[in-house]
Amino acid sequence: MTGESSQVVGSSQRKACWKARDAYYDCMAKEGENSCTELKAAFDKLCPQAWVEHFQKMKAYSKYKEKLMNEGYKLKKEEK
Repeated sequence: MTGESSQVVGSSQRKACWKARDAYYDCMAKEGENSCTELKAAFDKLCPQAWVEHFQKMKAYSKYKEKLMNEGYKLKKEEK
């Protein structure tokens, strides 16, 4: 489905995309990104590219937010 963002995505296609996304992200959480190449390929194939980019941005933001909640915001010390 990559590169077909202008195409309308039906209900069954959305569900397949979300299932592939969830399987890929579950695998990454358990085994690390390098162990999930087949699931990543399925995710890229079943989801429109714009969706893949959106999901990746959401995932990165979620990690950033979690880090802020756990570690707090730290200012860099100014160099003189």
